This record gives sequence, structure tokens and C-alpha cells, in this order.
Amino acid sequence: MSAPQAASAGAGRAKRGMAECISVFRSRFGGCDDLSLSPTGAHAAAAVSMFEGNTWGGVVSILCGTSITNADEAAADPILREVCHLEWNSGCSSVRWLSEKTLAFGTDAGDVCVASLSSPPPAAEEGLAATDLAATASPDALANVDEETGAAPPLPPMPVLPPSLQASTIAMTDHEDAVTSLANSRHELRRLVSGSSDCTVRVWDAEHGKALASFAGHTDAVEAVDCSQQTPHLAASASRDGSVRVWDLRSAQDSSRTSHGLDCRVRMQCS
Repeated sequence: MSAPQAASAGAGRAKRGMAECISVFRSRFGGCDDLSLSPTGAHAAAAVSMFEGNTWGGVVSILCGTSITNADEAAADPILREVCHLEWNSGCSSVRWLSEKTLAFGTDAGDVCVASLSSPPPAAEEGLAATDLAATASPDALANVDEETGAAPPLPPMPVLPPSLQASTIAMTDHEDAVTSLANSRHELRRLVSGSSDCTVRVWDAEHGKALASFAGHTDAVEAVDCSQQTPHLAASASRDGSVRVWDLRSAQDSSRTSHGLDCRVRMQCS
């Protein structure tokens, strides 16, 4: 499909009121379990689990958008590319940026890991060699993308981390089952909240790698957690037991305390 044809097809979808996907990233490692945008939106991180041979592992792919301007169009379309990735010895099930240089990820083994990068990840143009960028992001390459499935031509091999970028990782291992969700508040960037299939919610000091508190009360796997962006001491969790619980994180000051949240079961019926 030529660039004018692609533009015409996009205009047709817009007229029909259809949302248009402007960029697709397909992991070459496995299925993506979670995604997080960095605070400035400059990068994204995707948590991926993979099985190779008899080995179960995980990857956190760090993505950045490049801008490719078509000669026939004034607008530039962002093209997602992996600029580097972090590897782990178990599946990566959740991920959360804490700053432009720090991200946390949870694993299927119950680890909560905090990776501190020596500098912010590179832009896509820095992560890819110039020849590779030209080959994978040119209008000719984009024309080969399958319009129905979004499948794109295979990308060139990517570095695990560029030589100029190093990562130090802290692993916290208190959970007894997979970490399903991570959250933090912009008011307390170093305080991290995790939910797990072990039915607990835990609070961590991400800067020093310390467990602060364990919150019990759910009777089945915790599938999602989130922190209030207005009230720093409040967090919530949702579980397969059918409940949403609200937690007061101020109790996390006492690491020996196990708290029980407010069970918020709500039934809504529409007539």
C-alpha cells in the first residue's frame, strides 16, 4: 500500500468513527502482560513472559517512538521501537516506571524488582543503527504492514542494554506467588504498592529495597492495585474474591503490622 493509499484508508476509517491504531509494537519474546509509561511519556516499558526450551524467563522491553514523516503528508506518525531490554530469570508480569531512570517490575516467582538505570534510556534513533532505522521505519517498510493484523516485517536484533547504559537491580522476595500489579503515587515516588496471587497487598521502600507492610484480607488472588493521586496515604486493590479494598498506607510505617482493609462491595443494577 502506498502512502497516499494508506492516508486515504485512514481517512475512511475516521469518517466511519473507528479508532485508528497509529503504531504497533510486537514483542519478539512473548506475550505482553503489562505496560507503563514513563513520567514524561518519553518511553514505555512492556512486561513480557517467555518460555524457551525448558526455561521460563521474562523481559522488560523499553520502547520509544520515532517520528517518520511521509513525503505526501505533513503530519509525522510515531513508530514504536524497542531501544533496549532487561532480562530476568522468571516471567515478568507487571511493570511500573518510578522515574525516567528507575522502573519496578514484578515476576511470576513473586519478586518485586527495582532497576535503576545509569541514565535515561536512549531515544529510538540512538538504540537503532542508522541503517537499521532506515530499513525498518521507511515508508516502504511501513507499506508492508498487514492492515488487518498489524503484522510488521521482522526487526533487526536489539541490544540488551547499550554499552553506555547500565542497570543495578534490587529484588524483594516477600510475595509467595506471582506479582500481578504495581502502583505508586506521584506524591511518594519511592513507596511502591504491589498486589499478588498470594492474596496480599504489600508496600515497599523502592529506594532502599525494604518491605514496609503486608495487607491481608482478600481471600483470592489480587489482580490490580492503584494509589490515590490526590490522597497520598490511600491505595486500593481488586481481587478475584469479588471485592475492592481500600487501604490506609500510613500503617506501612510499622513493618510488623498486618492490616485489614475496608471491604468495598458495591452492587449496581440498571433498569
